[in-house]
Amino acid sequence: FLECISYKYDSPYMALSILVAVIPLLFRWKKVWIYAIACILSILAVCTSYQASTGIFPMLVILLGLRDWTKGEDKKAILKYWGTSIAGYLVGLIIFKLFIMVPNSYASGELNLSTIFEHWLTYYRTVLSDFKSAWIKLIAVIIVAFIVALVKGSSKNKVDTAVLSIFATVALFLAAFGLYPALAEPLYLPRAMYGFGVLIALLMIEISSETRIYWGKLVSAGLAWMFFVFAFTYGNALYVQAEYTDYRVTMVAEAINELYIDNPEQEKEIQVIGSIGYAPAIENMPQEYNMLNRLIPVTFCQAWGWGSTGIRYYYDVGNLVGNFGSDFPDMDLPLLKETQLYTIRGDDTHILVELR
Repeated sequence: FLECISYKYDSPYMALSILVAVIPLLFRWKKVWIYAIACILSILAVCTSYQASTGIFPMLVILLGLRDWTKGEDKKAILKYWGTSIAGYLVGLIIFKLFIMVPNSYASGELNLSTIFEHWLTYYRTVLSDFKSAWIKLIAVIIVAFIVALVKGSSKNKVDTAVLSIFATVALFLAAFGLYPALAEPLYLPRAMYGFGVLIALLMIEISSETRIYWGKLVSAGLAWMFFVFAFTYGNALYVQAEYTDYRVTMVAEAINELYIDNPEQEKEIQVIGSIGYAPAIENMPQEYNMLNRLIPVTFCQAWGWGSTGIRYYYDVGNLVGNFGSDFPDMDLPLLKETQLYTIRGDDTHILVELR
């Protein structure tokens, strides 16, 4: 969820989607129709805020049903609870699909069940690539501690509980990313994958609720501390990259102002190619966080659609207009200025900035 927090305007809606995914459970012990309506409204709220949270409610339903079974609750009541939850969830999705959903460029809204398993594998390969090896090892221990906690706290047959707990754990891992694996083109960016973080949190909460699993609690606390430290590492790296970006953009803005001082009011189309890359402090950082490389944005570059937005709107540069259609490198524009960090080519109405 760290990348979500970094979005100034979207992060409240991303956080809201997590909250509304949990709210229906407050109505679980009400009448069935009240709980069903709460489920429908919840999934509609999730889908209209941030759909990466679509797996949170199913994970909670699986876990709470499993806990009820281990505590000796009536099987029919558990099946009724699961059935109502599934029905409300599906009805909410159908309503959203038929009457609300608008296709977007972030992930294809069309379901493609034939590739769902391949997408699941891609998500978990990404997790393995993003996380440090120490995190993966602790998570593996937490999974074992989760199953042990359920078995120890169960009033049912221990073998049956162990088998059911293993199946439930697999179901939790399949539900972690919500509907995204079923989409034709899922989103694999970190901000779309926080469902896995919610899954780990739920496992740790279950371990913490069992008084006799002290080793599991210790491992959970250790992993939480590592995540806590990483959050500060990310924050510092984000600040360093922002400072570096401002420095590089300021250099180019000042150069353009000097080059076009005679006609600042003339409208000029600007195109940026290349990239400033990561700040030297980040490149030289002794770390093995592949996730950090995916979290830190390089915003002054060609690859990003908004790569020239900063220089056009936030610096005192005369009348610049972005151009995303023409290919300025093919126009053989005259060289205006060249340094170790950038090259500027242009004429009266075109500016090509090549970053290095």
